[in-house]
Amino acid sequence: LEEFLWTVQTQAYSWIDPSGHTEIADTDWVNQEGHDHHADDGTFGIEMGFTITYFGVEESVLQISTNGYFTFSNAHWGWGNSYAIPHPTSWNAVDGMVAPYWTDLNPGARGDSGGVYYNIEADRVVVSFVQIPYWMAGDPIEPHSTFQYGINSDGSFFCQYADLNGPPPGYAPLSIGLESGDGTIGTGGSIRGRGAIE
Repeated sequence: LEEFLWTVQTQAYSWIDPSGHTEIADTDWVNQEGHDHHADDGTFGIEMGFTITYFGVEESVLQISTNGYFTFSNAHWGWGNSYAIPHPTSWNAVDGMVAPYWTDLNPGARGDSGGVYYNIEADRVVVSFVQIPYWMAGDPIEPHSTFQYGINSDGSFFCQYADLNGPPPGYAPLSIGLESGDGTIGTGGSIRGRGAIE
C-alpha cells in the first residue's frame, strides 16, 4: 500500500460515547440484493460533509454496512459472508472496503441496550456498533460485540474495540483490513485485545 501512503499505527484507546449520536433504525438499512432482511445484511449511506481521497478516488459519501465494514461509492454484498482481504469481486464479495470488524452481524436482533450509531462532525464521522449480535438461527441477542470506527477529514481512519465476544464458528470468520476499489490491492490485520488494529 506504499503507493497510496496507507500505514497502520497503534493509537491510545479513547472510546467516544455514542449516547448522543443518531441511531440507524431497522427500517433505514437497505439490502442491495433486494432481500427483506435489511437490518441483518443492509447498508446505510450518509454525506460526510467533507471529501477524502481513497486509493486515488475522491469520496464524500460513507456507506455503512450492518456487517462491520464500510465503503464509499462501491456496491455491497447483500449477504453475511466474509473473506480474506484483499479479495477481488467474483459473484459474492465486495470491493473498495475498510473492514474494522467484518463478519455476519445482525443489528436487527440487538437487545434494548444495543444499536448502530453515527455522528457527523466538522472533521470526522464516527460510527459505533454497540452490543450487536451475530447472525444465528433464532436471532439471539448474545453473544454480541461493541466497537467503533471513524473517518477523519484528512483521509485517515481509526478503529477501536470495547467488548468483543465471538464471532461464533460458522461461514463468516472475522476479517479486518482495507482494499482498493477493484479488490486487487489491500492488507489485512488482526485484533490484539482491547485497543486498535495492529
